[in-house]
Amino acid sequence: MMAESRGRVPDVMQASECPYNKKYPNEPNGITDPEYSIIEFEDDNFENTIKEDNTWHVLPVKDDTVTALLYGLEMSKMTYGPYLENEMPKVGHGYYFFYDRHSESRDPFDVSEVLDRASLNFTVAIYDAETDILYYAEMDT
Repeated sequence: MMAESRGRVPDVMQASECPYNKKYPNEPNGITDPEYSIIEFEDDNFENTIKEDNTWHVLPVKDDTVTALLYGLEMSKMTYGPYLENEMPKVGHGYYFFYDRHSESRDPFDVSEVLDRASLNFTVAIYDAETDILYYAEMDT
């Protein structure tokens, strides 16, 4: 909730009390940084769940639109992105998830029209299978 509200609302989801929170106190409203969106896992259980979910894709990112959104990319003599305030790490072995939350989106898992709109509304996650870390971000313009 902190990340979604950019710090305007306390940690009402009790994410700070989650055992995967390694950075902030494990107490109510312990997460005070609205940009903190990193979860560390103790084992491969989350990775096994991802493997069974067809909305996650194997890294590296092969889609130009997702690459432009996350890291920036030059396409057709124009430079696009990166669009996230805090750039996502480039992970060699893992998975990524992209969900288009824009009101004009016909299919939230189809990225083909994302860069054609005047605004961006998406959720992205990258799971690093070597470190068992999940990075999560949202973009709303």
